[in-house]
Amino acid sequence: MAADHLWKPFDRVHIANPYAMYKRLREEDPVHFSQTGEWIITRYEDTRNVLRNSDFLVGNRFEWLKKGIGYFKYKDLDFSNIEAAMKGFILFLNPPHHTRIRKFIHQVWNSREVSAIIQHNLDTLLSHQSESIDLVKDLGKPLPAMTIGKILGLPESDYIYLKEQGTVMIKALDLYISFKDIMHVNEAAGNFISYFRKIVEHKQKNPDQGIISKLIELNAQEKVLDGDELISTCILLFIAGEETSVSLMSTGLYHLISRPHELDDLRSNPGKIATAIEELIRYDAPVQIVGRIAGEDCELNGKTIRKGETLTICLGSANRDPEVFEKADEFIVDREPNKHLGFGGGAHYCMGDWLARIQTEMMIRSLLERYKSIEMKGVAPKWNNNLAIRCLTELPVKLR
Repeated sequence: MAADHLWKPFDRVHIANPYAMYKRLREEDPVHFSQTGEWIITRYEDTRNVLRNSDFLVGNRFEWLKKGIGYFKYKDLDFSNIEAAMKGFILFLNPPHHTRIRKFIHQVWNSREVSAIIQHNLDTLLSHQSESIDLVKDLGKPLPAMTIGKILGLPESDYIYLKEQGTVMIKALDLYISFKDIMHVNEAAGNFISYFRKIVEHKQKNPDQGIISKLIELNAQEKVLDGDELISTCILLFIAGEETSVSLMSTGLYHLISRPHELDDLRSNPGKIATAIEELIRYDAPVQIVGRIAGEDCELNGKTIRKGETLTICLGSANRDPEVFEKADEFIVDREPNKHLGFGGGAHYCMGDWLARIQTEMMIRSLLERYKSIEMKGVAPKWNNNLAIRCLTELPVKLR
């Protein structure tokens, strides 16, 4: 098969299971110029080097969206909500702007009291479950939305609405979306902007202990963010704290339940759960691909990449590189060491990683403590239509 067919990001087969495609790319052309117009990077060392190298810039996805917004404006189609909602997303910003905003967010973005919030939410959700539930729809999706909503200081009654908007909005992070997707993302972006503008206005007059109130107070002192950036940052914090957690929990539970022996071992040895989660992140990463722009001409694995050219970095492939991980295509629950790149690397390492980890660990613990048996109903897994953020859409099980 011709080399230009190695990369097939639109193929539903590869969205459901991209690892065979990744394997061919690593073996045949690990720095591959694709028919979609960008370089595809699939080996671990190349991936790590690009993520850590400040000459490779972020923002190619946002620039693509802004160009599309400008183009459609001349056709009387207004998609400006997307740009307004994402202008403060630090994953699209480069230093020094990125450094300034990330440092600012870190002053209020912490894990204090989060465990109590998560446990309360778990107890609430699990207390309403029967013997037959969907672990994605009934637990994996609502839990992160409830948790990040509480951390931000949002009304508990709003989490379902916000979760629905986040599920649509996250599609903007995919590198390959349709015109119809853009329309839906723009609508969700507008909903987010309206919602958080009202929240910010309310909390300016009625502050509480949530992160949004703390951001408002800190910003009044340091004046780091303008009004639009503050709204955009609130949207980012909700999405960053929610979507990666949903992905890790749903996919992680699927792989554990598919291996009853491993699940029973964790029930007997809960101290192993944290190590198992790292292997789940490596084996089937929540974030599969990220984008970069070459800030300078460079050479990577013998290929010349010119300034301004774009790269698609396959984190999911790097985590299956046999040059780094022994038996890379096998799930080894107690794998150590495990220097995976599941949450990226360098200056743009995922801000929501700690929240995804702690929620997944506490959810697994709670399920194993409550139930002696967790069995899938035997239906084939259904994956979301998003190559960048890998997540199951449903996981029906029987609990005993």
